[in-house]
Amino acid sequence: MSQAAGRWLVHSLYTLYPLEKLMVATALFPVYNLPPIAEDLPTATMVSAACYKHGSPQSIELAENLRPFINVMLRKANIAKAADLESAKMNKWVAWSLHKLNKTVIKKTGSTFAAPRFVPKGFKIKVKAPVAQPRSKPRPTA
Repeated sequence: MSQAAGRWLVHSLYTLYPLEKLMVATALFPVYNLPPIAEDLPTATMVSAACYKHGSPQSIELAENLRPFINVMLRKANIAKAADLESAKMNKWVAWSLHKLNKTVIKKTGSTFAAPRFVPKGFKIKVKAPVAQPRSKPRPTA
């Protein structure tokens, strides 16, 4: 399984299924040589949002353990801009998860999970325009 496929799996499980199924899937990441959850921003934010949504003490503890890693990755990344459409999709997932996380954490604790300055408003991610490639001339037909 590729990292992109792992992220899609996490996204699908996070939005449609209980936390337990998501945890089983992420436990298989090492089998496929995928990076740990704490090293991949889209995966970490989606897992944290699912954990807070679940609301058990253990799931909230997991989300809180991921928080420092997420904050470090957010400081290094600019999720408001993306180099291509695939990156824009991942950044949108991160922004969406962070919005959900902040909303839930504010209700529970009165503070945010991630600093609002790191979260784009309205989930609009700017994508760099592709560079136009010169067109080749059509070959004459005989």
